[in-house]
Amino acid sequence: MYYTSNLTRKWQVTIPLDIRRHFVLQPNQKVAFVKQGDQVVISKARSILDLQGCVPNPIGKILSDHELDELMMKSIADDFDK
Repeated sequence: MYYTSNLTRKWQVTIPLDIRRHFVLQPNQKVAFVKQGDQVVISKARSILDLQGCVPNPIGKILSDHELDELMMKSIADDFDK
């Protein structure tokens, strides 16, 4: 199904009702934006706890905040490719 929505002067967009209902989105719920080529995918934002165990980390390697962010965004993007 294909939906459109207008971008407001405040850079806001309304998520269509059918999409909100299907994904059980609630007011004030956080969403994530993922760039995929020339498209933007909007999904429910996840907490770090939701991603526990999905990011490989060799024993003893401490990741920087930037490395963790990159791995989390890759994990989210990979979920959309499934």
